[in-house]
Amino acid sequence: MRKALLFNPENDLALADGRACYTPPPAAVALARAGALLPMWWGDPGDVVMASDADCHGTESLGRDFGLKSVVGSAGDFAAVDGCEPWGWSHAALRRLAMAGVRSEVLPSAASMDDIRRISHRSVSVSLLTRLGFQMTRCR
Repeated sequence: MRKALLFNPENDLALADGRACYTPPPAAVALARAGALLPMWWGDPGDVVMASDADCHGTESLGRDFGLKSVVGSAGDFAAVDGCEPWGWSHAALRRLAMAGVRSEVLPSAASMDDIRRISHRSVSVSLLTRLGFQMTRCR
């Protein structure tokens, strides 16, 4: 199974925003660019890493020197994947993968993204922890 891999550390911000056309702040963009090639380390042979051309300098030697099996994708590579593993799912991540050419049948639905956004909200964590018997206290 060939997967599309995406390092998107801005995903929590995108989840909070909720829109597919989310634009992260400059610090989040810088973090994403700095780590864009990290998925090469956990990717399997044939997996395709999504990174901008500016982030791809030296990826061939990086893969060769460290024995990495995944590759940085280029035009057309994402249409051939059978699955996706972004760092996190949101409407923005879904849009990025679709715009890169990942087929719709490989991607989760917009309704699934709504569900992920809903269960990722901190109110769900508070409710769950309360049900498990944890006492919520406020910081002063």
